[in-house]
Amino acid sequence: MDVRQLFAAALAQHRAGRLAEAEAGYRKVLSLSPGHADSLHLAGVVASQSGRHREAVALIGRAIALSKAEPAEFHNSIALAHRGLGEHVEALRHFERAVALKPDYGDAHLNLSAILLDLGRLDEAELHGRRAVALKPNAAEARFALGAVQHWQGRLDDAVTSYLEAIRVRPSYPEAWCNLGAVRQDQHAFDEAAAALQRALYLDRQMVAAHFALGLLYGRQGNADGARRALRNTRRLCGTLAPETQIPFSGGTCASQLASMAQDLEAALRAPERAR
Repeated sequence: MDVRQLFAAALAQHRAGRLAEAEAGYRKVLSLSPGHADSLHLAGVVASQSGRHREAVALIGRAIALSKAEPAEFHNSIALAHRGLGEHVEALRHFERAVALKPDYGDAHLNLSAILLDLGRLDEAELHGRRAVALKPNAAEARFALGAVQHWQGRLDDAVTSYLEAIRVRPSYPEAWCNLGAVRQDQHAFDEAAAALQRALYLDRQMVAAHFALGLLYGRQGNADGARRALRNTRRLCGTLAPETQIPFSGGTCASQLASMAQDLEAALRAPERAR
């Protein structure tokens, strides 16, 4: 097969979710054509999807440098990798560049809303969240991004509505269930919060933020055994990640920080038992 055919085959593997096969295909293309910008970009996307964000930044950075057209998608992808490393300023710069290059790029508006939220710039985050909803009215992710902003703005009822709309579009959306649980907890609707968090974990047992949130909730309810179990799961999953990896939906907390927080909470739960 020639380079074009090899790239098409790798892309098909990627779209099918077979990341290892896709990466091998992109590497094969690059062995024949080292300056193949699309393969550099998508090899970087695979690396980011696999948690290798630093490698992703290097690969996609090369793709941007080599590409004459400067596709907005390249900037969106490298921004996601920077965000995965907790490098918010760099992520913001690239998301803004993506939107500048392609103003109707709904995914970039969605991601820009998320990074602005991470930086505490709530009004701007809401603006881009609403723009994402307008551009992608049937996208659960857009409703989710807007709900996240509304949650941080303290507009809890609006946030519940946005998360429920996201779940209506995609019922098997663990992130939306997790954040719905967090809002319900803030509303002191603890039974509804527990149900939402449990649903999130039913859909994704590896969701660190849901384990941690459930640990906090069980602790508030006096369920010490359940809290310890959820916090242990948090620490176990954080231990599988690079220490600097940002945990999604945890307010910008990295793996090592969240593991330490879970350990401290576990110790606090054990203290009353030792006192008896």
